[in-house]
Amino acid sequence: MPSGEYSENVQELRETLRAKLRKTLGPYENILDSMRNRLDEETIFVRDVTVPANVWGSRLFEIYKPRHSIHASGGGIGQALPTGIGAQKANPDKRVVVLAGDGGFMVNI
Repeated sequence: MPSGEYSENVQELRETLRAKLRKTLGPYENILDSMRNRLDEETIFVRDVTVPANVWGSRLFEIYKPRHSIHASGGGIGQALPTGIGAQKANPDKRVVVLAGDGGFMVNI
């Protein structure tokens, strides 16, 4: 299969899977859309190790550039806030957004 056709097939499959997953989000779909519509492509997105962060943060939130998505692949909840602070310190010219639940946030309080 030519690479152009392959790329089109992959893109079509990706869009189909995204649409199916979005249907399972309920009201979180609106939060996801609201965030994406308000954040520019330079925003660094940091996610905690939680179900919402993994399900819709990692799978559905569009990331446009390399090194603009930070997510631990293991560990406990609570890492997103200090990671976000570090990302902001390292990138003072960019907006950093942290997605963490109440438990992950409270680990740091």
